[in-house]
Amino acid sequence: LASGKGASKCVYMKRSATAPAVSGTKRPKAAADPPSERAPVARDAGILSAAAVRALASDLDALPTHVEGCVRLLAEGHTVPFIARYRQPETGGMAPPLLRRIDAASRDAASLAARCDAVVAALRKTDRLTAQLEAALRAAPTLAALEDVYAPHKSKPCSLAERARALGCEPAAQAMWRATIDDSGLSQALRAAAAGSGARSSEGGTEAALREGTQKVLAEMTARSPAVREAARGALRRCALVKCTAVAGKLSGSG
Repeated sequence: LASGKGASKCVYMKRSATAPAVSGTKRPKAAADPPSERAPVARDAGILSAAAVRALASDLDALPTHVEGCVRLLAEGHTVPFIARYRQPETGGMAPPLLRRIDAASRDAASLAARCDAVVAALRKTDRLTAQLEAALRAAPTLAALEDVYAPHKSKPCSLAERARALGCEPAAQAMWRATIDDSGLSQALRAAAAGSGARSSEGGTEAALREGTQKVLAEMTARSPAVREAARGALRRCALVKCTAVAGKLSGSG
């Protein structure tokens, strides 16, 4: 047997091997699995078309499979920081700014799909939905394009154009829209409309009132035309000027 001093030393060493770490000391951390987020909640994510995925992947200089993987993870409820740190194999190691762009595209697709479903339901309820119209609505790439397709078929409260149609101005407006009638022909068409409607002058059945009504119908047709709306947006993008005027007391640094 060892001496008492040696025995006490052995006991001390044995206890130090099993004793908990003293406060202030550092121990190497064991490898752990990536922490999971607090109960990720799946969300309604828009389904990006194959063309949209390819375009987005080209824009981000990424593989389409990585874009699809990111969309799937976002739909499962994972956040961008979590995906960027712990799901790099599925996203190709894309940085958070790129992941946020995919997130924005996915949310836009979800909003577009929801709006398209609402428009289709509204048109079906009023028996104005056709297979061709539904296909055009489903193919709209943006909300603006969807609204352009929907505009000519949207039901609105009784407007000046609707009142003009009730007086018989629609055929003349359609002829002018197709450029198949001149001014003399328009006058003949309006006189025929006035005679056919049997409207009294007080109800707007005069030729002058019908000519004005035709203009209102044409104005509505122009406002609802997808081609005209897109041309107007393009002209604004090319030629519009933004003028800013500083308001006294609102300049940066002035409080």
